Amino acid sequence: MTYTTIFKEDAEYQSFTNEYLRKKARFEEMAQQGLYNKEHLKEVANKLHKDLETNVKTHHQTRIETIEKRMDELQKVTQKTRYAERPGDAKEFEMRFKLANDYELQNMVQDLDTTDLLEITLLRMELKNRNLEQQSERVKRYAILNKLDGMTEQQQQEQEELQYQLGVFSTLGTRNIILNDAPVPLDNIGRELSKTANQVVNDKVIRDVDLNQF
Repeated sequence: MTYTTIFKEDAEYQSFTNEYLRKKARFEEMAQQGLYNKEHLKEVANKLHKDLETNVKTHHQTRIETIEKRMDELQKVTQKTRYAERPGDAKEFEMRFKLANDYELQNMVQDLDTTDLLEITLLRMELKNRNLEQQSERVKRYAILNKLDGMTEQQQQEQEELQYQLGVFSTLGTRNIILNDAPVPLDNIGRELSKTANQVVNDKVIRDVDLNQF
């Protein structure tokens, strides 16, 4: 799956981008007619830009949260299985990590050299409980790089796809939008809309703009 396919197959994303393109076409048509108040057209340009920014930001945050939630669900399934199979080892690991101070835990992360998924999982849980997020993510990356997630092949494939999607959204950020299979900076769109409004020449304006159309 290419990164553009992710957005093509996203109904919500396609809905608000297509809505923007329809309104943009209407806005450009009005600007070309020379019948509308320039200042009002500038207001339309600003509204189109702000609404698009809001939609992109909201969608981005929602998708990131959804992806991360599903990734955590997959990890918890594996975690529960390992814990049930080895309750004695689990209690031993938990006690060792709880008795360690923050400095000792950070050293454990620094010197991490194990293939035991249960140990890795419980270490990460203790780090998260202490709000040591940076170290927790380091342990997570260690498990992924060393393929120690303990998932089935199907779960692993889903996890890899989710990781790819997360990377795409993180790279694209909230200041770009995919249009015509290519990322476009939202700042460029704002400048383009403003330019369209500013090019209007209308000495005899007979109509104002109804913002409710946009």
